[in-house]
Amino acid sequence: VIQFADNASNRDGQIMYDHGNRKFMFRSAGNVNRFQIFSNGDITIGDNHNTATQKVDILNGADEDNIVIVRGADATSEYAAVGVNGGNAIITGGSGGSNNTGIIFRTAASGSEAERLRITSTGRTSVGSNNQSYGRLQVNQTSDDDEAGIAVLNSGASRSLRIYCDSSNNAVFNSGNGGTGQINFNEGKVILTS
Repeated sequence: VIQFADNASNRDGQIMYDHGNRKFMFRSAGNVNRFQIFSNGDITIGDNHNTATQKVDILNGADEDNIVIVRGADATSEYAAVGVNGGNAIITGGSGGSNNTGIIFRTAASGSEAERLRITSTGRTSVGSNNQSYGRLQVNQTSDDDEAGIAVLNSGASRSLRIYCDSSNNAVFNSGNGGTGQINFNEGKVILTS
């Protein structure tokens, strides 16, 4: 045990090794475990949070929008945060000042990372590239066919509706497999068939 003290307390902080449970404990305010490292490498963060269910397990003790924050160049501009509040998992692109902060999702295909989805600071959403110029939701096609636009599947996972733009800048609505189905508007009051 390594103990730290101040004028008001003879045990204000501790670094301990628990031989029976084979873990390191970092304490403050007396005997409150704030950070623990277990023998398998799991880590817990939080007041006396003694059970890690994943490699890093954080117990905040209360719901908050921002529990874990990652900052970039400084402590006052943009940040990324994760939290839990009101039964919801929350991801935040935030700002401590007056900056605009969006959220970008990236994936890697064959080892090449690229942006796949962006939510701007004003709530506009772009799928497929960082270009967000039209509407609240914009889908940026990578080709001009029914595989590049929007698909709505029925419960049997059949392609029921496909919306895309062709190479002549026409909006195309296809229903059924290969466009052989019908499109019903207002629950069948207006029906378009091929």
